[in-house]
Amino acid sequence: MLIKKLVTLVLTALSLCRPISLGPTAESRIQEIDRVALDRISEMVDSFIEAGYVVGAELLIIHDRRTVLHKAYGDRDIEAQLPMERGTLFNIRSMAKPIVGSIAPFTIGSGTTWYSTPEDYARLLSAWLDEGMVGGEQWLSKESVQRALTPRSIMPYASQVPECEVMYGQMWQVYVRTNEAERGERAAFGHSGSDATYSWVWPEHGLVVLYFTQSRGQRTRLLLEPYLVNIFR
Repeated sequence: MLIKKLVTLVLTALSLCRPISLGPTAESRIQEIDRVALDRISEMVDSFIEAGYVVGAELLIIHDRRTVLHKAYGDRDIEAQLPMERGTLFNIRSMAKPIVGSIAPFTIGSGTTWYSTPEDYARLLSAWLDEGMVGGEQWLSKESVQRALTPRSIMPYASQVPECEVMYGQMWQVYVRTNEAERGERAAFGHSGSDATYSWVWPEHGLVVLYFTQSRGQRTRLLLEPYLVNIFR
């Protein structure tokens, strides 16, 4: 079975394909989002396109399960003159590692390449935000979630998230605080793919950010990261 079909079947069976919205709770907290910061981040991605750093990108920002920004930028195929669209499939490369670990208790598949839209990946992240709960059922044990999110080793991976360094857990890249008062505490987690697809999750703030391109290189991630925390400051 093709990996794309396998993942689709598994995610559907686990009830992950639900709208990213929680109603009144999200509505009450959405006022905490800094709209000026959101606009600034969107303008930065526009500037990446104009500077030729990336050909096209899709940016999805979710707060408390409610989408607060979802926009496509540039082109997905220059030769065919096709603009980037929301819901485009991206080759997510190493970002597939957490998918493999998440579905392993239920199924084993084989294949070489994984694809995902930002929204589908956000649904996977929502299960981790809920400590392994999906549709009211414990899909992954809380112990497994904590193990996967516990920093184990330092990564040779530069971080521009203020006062954080990147370490690796059993499945996720973990952003660990470096300031004196909170040293060693987990601030965020996420993953990246070598084709320049990125995700960040700040559990304390209910914030999920997905920035997907297919233009290799970390330049735009490093430029974008310092501004992400401004969304909830």
